[in-house]
Order: sequence, then C-alpha cells, then structure tokens
Amino acid sequence: MQAPTGAQTRAPLPVTAGGVACEVEYTFKFAPLINDPEITELVRIAAERQHGASRVREAARPNMGSEDFACFAQALLSSFFYLGIAPAENSPVAHHHPEFKIDEVLKDGIAVFCRTVAEFFGG
Repeated sequence: MQAPTGAQTRAPLPVTAGGVACEVEYTFKFAPLINDPEITELVRIAAERQHGASRVREAARPNMGSEDFACFAQALLSSFFYLGIAPAENSPVAHHHPEFKIDEVLKDGIAVFCRTVAEFFGG
C-alpha cells in the first residue's frame, strides 16, 4: 500500500474563531475512499440475509473522514462498512464512543464477511 501520488498541500488559510487567529495548512495524503458499487451491493444483500433488512442502514450522506482503507480500495474491489450497536431507543452508537461494545458486534461483522464471501462465490 502506498499513499496516492500527487499529495497536495493547500496554502495556509487564515482562520479566526473565538477571538484567536491562526493559519491552517492541510495536506491531502489519502485518496477518497470509494466503495465498488457491485461489491457494496453484495455486502448489503449478505448483511440483510444474515441480520434482516431492518438492521442494515445506508449512510445518509458521505463521510468526509480520512480512512487508510482507501489505499486497499484503490487496488482491490472493496466495500467499507461500519458495524454499530443501537440501544433500545434505536439511536446508533458510533465507533470510538465509550458506549460502543466491540464484543457485541464483532460476531455480527464476522458473519457478514463470511456471508459476503459465500455470496461472491455463488452460494
């Protein structure tokens, strides 16, 4: 894996907030993470078959966070998806949140991966 060629640094941008002035310089190091549409559909089908359609959600809007998985997605057919937990009030708990319990969702994620592989190979 390697960072995309042509990493760009934007010229310093003056920013003022809360009475503090500074300059922000940002370097674009990672390519955008773009899911392969066919693999993503395969993952969606596998997740719905494994866990039911009511437990599968499509993101309401693109996520602008930086993700090194983009390097894999440039080289291989890929689909990045999140695992989450939703308490009784049906409000998902995001990764890196103190209430996120990885042991509760790890088996679900493994099941989706296994089902996706089976679907990919026709089963």
